[in-house]
Amino acid sequence: MLERPFYYVSPTVQTLAANETSYDRRIEIHGNSDFYLRGMCMLNASGAVAGRFRRPDGSFFTGDPEFMHLTGFMNTAGFARWTPIYPQIMYPRNGAFVYDLRDLGGAGDAGIFPFLAGVERYDESEIQQTPIPKVYNEYDHSIQVTQTITGLGTQILDIPVVCATGDPFAVRSVSWSFVGSEPLTLHFRLWDQYQKMFMNTWAPLRCLFAGPTSATRPYPASIFPQIIIPAYGRLSLDLWNRTEAGPFTVELTFHGVRMVGV
Repeated sequence: MLERPFYYVSPTVQTLAANETSYDRRIEIHGNSDFYLRGMCMLNASGAVAGRFRRPDGSFFTGDPEFMHLTGFMNTAGFARWTPIYPQIMYPRNGAFVYDLRDLGGAGDAGIFPFLAGVERYDESEIQQTPIPKVYNEYDHSIQVTQTITGLGTQILDIPVVCATGDPFAVRSVSWSFVGSEPLTLHFRLWDQYQKMFMNTWAPLRCLFAGPTSATRPYPASIFPQIIIPAYGRLSLDLWNRTEAGPFTVELTFHGVRMVGV
């Protein structure tokens, strides 16, 4: 079996009115593959939100129907924080991740993003596998992508992520920083060398990272399993300035290893 990294996020911004409890919200699982959930976070603006999450059989993660305060899954400053899911939970193709939300602060929340990290699993004949050397040495390497974004609603598509040495490159973590005004709602999409997206829709960069600030880089976001850029190939990155006036410049750094054949 082959595993391909994949991320699910709600296709629309989730909102709560003051003191609202909302039931049976859903993130639909694609029909091409089962999805194995290995980590999740819940990004929101106020921090005063509780939730409860269901397994495919309808049972709750905690084994009981109590709501959990989401500070266990995210930072209250508006940056998501990962919670690993172990053992992994398999959501079947054409199924759904179902969850409930509750406003705790009495003021509502206008920007909630559940974010699911895991893998799609395929038979070897179903997808193309990125070729790598049978025997190789690993050498630490990083790739930087810098992009200036101006104007509300600006989308910059097909930004190349390339290993300039021509070796296969295994992406194992990503970090980012910015210059100028702080991008609070910058969204991204990431595509493989076959123009197949690693996610179901646009997702906020803040779903992945505890940061950044203008002065320091954030803790890197782990990529699991690793994403491999083929020799002389590329990934494609899309950025979308969803709500802000700008301008700002963002720098994303893809950390990992060159896989040099021997």
